[in-house]
Amino acid sequence: MELLILEDVRSDFLLLRRYLSQRGVTAHFHWVYDWQEIQDALATQPWDLILSDYNLPGIRFTDLLRLVKERQPDVPVVLVSGSVGEETAVDLLKQGLWDFVLKDNLIRLVPIIERSLRESGERLGRRRAEASLRLVNAAMKAADNAVMITDLDGNIEWVNGAFTTLTGYTLDELRGQNKRILNSDLERPETHAALWSTLESGRTWRGEMINRRKDGTTYHEETTITPVRDEAGVLTHFVSVREDISKRKAMEAALMESQQALQAHKDHLEDLVAARTAEAERLARVKSEFLANMSHEIRTPLNAMLGMAQVGQRQTDGVKERATFARILDSGQHLLGVLDDILDFSKIDAGKMQIDPGVVDLPRVLVAAIDMMAEHARASGLDLRLEIDPALPRWVTGDALRISQIVVNLLSNAVKFTERGGVILSAERDDRSFVLRVSDTGLGMNEEQVARLFRPFEQADSTTTRRFGGTGLGLAITRQLVELMRGTIAVRSAPDVGTTFTIHLPLVEAAAPVERAEDRPYEAPPRVDGARIGRLVGVRVLAAEDNETNLFLLGEMLGMEGAVLTLADHGAAAFAVLERSGEAAFDIVLTDIQMPVMDGHTLARKIRTFAPTLPVVGLTAHAMDEERQRCEASGMVAHVSKPIDLEELVATIRRHARTP
Repeated sequence: MELLILEDVRSDFLLLRRYLSQRGVTAHFHWVYDWQEIQDALATQPWDLILSDYNLPGIRFTDLLRLVKERQPDVPVVLVSGSVGEETAVDLLKQGLWDFVLKDNLIRLVPIIERSLRESGERLGRRRAEASLRLVNAAMKAADNAVMITDLDGNIEWVNGAFTTLTGYTLDELRGQNKRILNSDLERPETHAALWSTLESGRTWRGEMINRRKDGTTYHEETTITPVRDEAGVLTHFVSVREDISKRKAMEAALMESQQALQAHKDHLEDLVAARTAEAERLARVKSEFLANMSHEIRTPLNAMLGMAQVGQRQTDGVKERATFARILDSGQHLLGVLDDILDFSKIDAGKMQIDPGVVDLPRVLVAAIDMMAEHARASGLDLRLEIDPALPRWVTGDALRISQIVVNLLSNAVKFTERGGVILSAERDDRSFVLRVSDTGLGMNEEQVARLFRPFEQADSTTTRRFGGTGLGLAITRQLVELMRGTIAVRSAPDVGTTFTIHLPLVEAAAPVERAEDRPYEAPPRVDGARIGRLVGVRVLAAEDNETNLFLLGEMLGMEGAVLTLADHGAAAFAVLERSGEAAFDIVLTDIQMPVMDGHTLARKIRTFAPTLPVVGLTAHAMDEERQRCEASGMVAHVSKPIDLEELVATIRRHARTP
């Protein structure tokens, strides 16, 4: 306790301090007697109690009381004097003195000090509580949220201004009314039941409610209701704080409506996309089936035409006749090329074209491409050259078939559109790619023609007087193949100067593969006394083919090569022959795919079960990749597309036929 003693006689101060200390009063005693010191003491430090003499030099005691009341109004002042009469003491009590005691009768001093300190603490507590209450009351009145106080039965005792603004009811209109006056009857009964259950248990309830204003309109509010207890812990009131959330609810409802509308639109779009996707897939399937059927229907008679031409060319000795058959073969190969272009473009357009990477003998592929175009170049009087950079590796990773297709397409165009001069195919290494260039001294193109060069079905000269044929698909396919191999293609051209196509393809060097016997190129069959010796002498072949012309053609082709051929006009007939003759009677089976009674796939599966080691080769006019995959899935070891090329057929039979 900080105790300030105002006494002008030092011995009286010491006597008073000793007296209090001996009676158990623990305090820090501070002694002052000068007016200035008194002012400084009250200004610089809070005091718990002041004991003062009445007669201080130059100081009126009433002035002292006034100063204490101004500076520290809650500090008790007790008069300790030997010269104050009772009338004066009573007057001083009215002016703020807490109590008094005479110096010659200090026995009352300690109880007075204890009582004064206790009453001072209580007064200070009340003052602080009142200040706090005033602050809370001011805050509640000024709060933006509506505040309501009710008794335990829900009868309204007080609301703030924000509550009046929210509901339209004034405090006078609501005081004494039950809070049910605000109910909208839109709340579910279980909400009110949960609210009262929570409050009666002494817990705070939070939630959303729909209430009704004085004018009858409803509003949404977010409510927090808190139980209030007295000093004994008994529930006495409920205080609710309410926030108007009508705008938020309206926005949420609008958002929900928008989301529902958006979801409905999304569902509609998804249904529309699904329907259009299904239709696109149906059209793609119809297109694929149409192309497959078109390929089959064109390749079947074309097989007979080209097959007969190959047989006729080999069996005829006359120069004129052989030239005629050669023209038939050239025309048929041209028609086949057109068909293959259409199929390739359709596969690319449908995203079904696949790149089949493997180890490629790059110089060999380029030499083969030059060889394919050599005769056409010679016939046109053109110089056709191949230039290979020595730094270019021989073995690379890539798709040999597609690289060859790209080069042949470009060489074919160059030869076709060049009347004099020559065509150069060059290959070189460039950092991480290898570069292929096809340059010619042909007609060349202007900028407008170059701009539409890679568009499908378009040609540089599309007039009715154009001199050069073609579908206009070759370069479109070439560009797509280059891009599928992650490469680039560019063209530089000028009218009457020539054209150069430049292709960059990723360069991935590869190790040389181990050569297999079946991979070696076939040499021309030897001749005895000027006659060719068949390459399939003694090979026993069972063939299933429903087309009479193709059946006859197979007999002629394989007969010339010395094969022993057994023919059947459908799969069931071929399997019956196999069952009668036994598994060991044949070295290989050739089967058409599309046949009556039993198709080629069914025949292959039955043979795989009956004679697992007997190889089956599919002969089909369906040239799509899907057909090749179906052939492999049904157990066939190879697939030869129609029109049948005799060299390919012989090579396939020699590769897969069992050794007799």
